[in-house]
Amino acid sequence: MILLISIIIFSNCATSLKPTTEPANSPINQADTIFLIVNQTPDEAYKGMASHLAKKGFGFENTDQKLMTLRTDYREVSGVDAQYYINVKIESEPTTIIISGSLTKGSWEAMHRVALEYPHNKVQYARN
Repeated sequence: MILLISIIIFSNCATSLKPTTEPANSPINQADTIFLIVNQTPDEAYKGMASHLAKKGFGFENTDQKLMTLRTDYREVSGVDAQYYINVKIESEPTTIIISGSLTKGSWEAMHRVALEYPHNKVQYARN
């Protein structure tokens, strides 16, 4: 029994990856955050991303233009019995759209696709 518990504990430790300290310029294993560096003011990026998500059929659970944050309603992942939502935060200098969300089977691909469809100059990835 002790051997079984040890195997479970160590196998879980061995498969979890450490958070990244700096964003990477290419997709990384188990990334959960996307950074889009854009050539817009923070206000333009906020309004532009809100419009982009609305055009993609997302509703919004919460929006706060003062804090520059958005959170979409849950959405179905096509072809998979799962749902996800997207969190967006806008930061300045350079203007960066930070995208994360609830990650379930298939949701990373859907969130990644929606993010990359927004006009951007550079994309980076991180794991929290």
